Amino acid sequence: MKNSELDKKGNKFIISIIKSIKMNVTDFMQNLANGEKYETTIYQWSIHLFDEGKSIEEAIKVIQERKAKVMFNSGDASNTYKDVSILRNHQKVINSLKAQPTYLNLSDNQKEKIVGRVDALVETRLYSASEIIQLVLGIINHIITETQLKTNKNKINLNNDEQMFFSEYKYHIKPKCRRMCI
Repeated sequence: MKNSELDKKGNKFIISIIKSIKMNVTDFMQNLANGEKYETTIYQWSIHLFDEGKSIEEAIKVIQERKAKVMFNSGDASNTYKDVSILRNHQKVINSLKAQPTYLNLSDNQKEKIVGRVDALVETRLYSASEIIQLVLGIINHIITETQLKTNKNKINLNNDEQMFFSEYKYHIKPKCRRMCI
């Protein structure tokens, strides 16, 4: 995709989010230019969600949830900064995962689950971004292994009962056939 198309989509994305929080776009941009904390945080969240490939509806939902968390926890500006640091760690992990072929090969549903796990791990503040990446890659490898096992099991289950019977007991049946044929 060309940069100009990407910029247009990004601008549309951010404008939709600004409108969803019931702000005038011009006022929002002016406050952002002045370095206001609220607008800066919303803008950073929006950019990160756009970079993750979230839809506008998903992003609005996430931002509403984050706003509610910040307001519920405290009106204190320090919580906003903590959320921004969490957001940065989250983005580091997501960017690293996007460079991993194993992550890219997952289905959208599986990627969504992984992002949820990343969110939970980042929010604990117990792990560094590199530790989270290692944990998540372990989870992905487990998911891939499970998927391969299910795929192999489904291939076997696709056979009819007769074929299943013979494939399971072929070692018991062959010796009898040989004896009768000799």
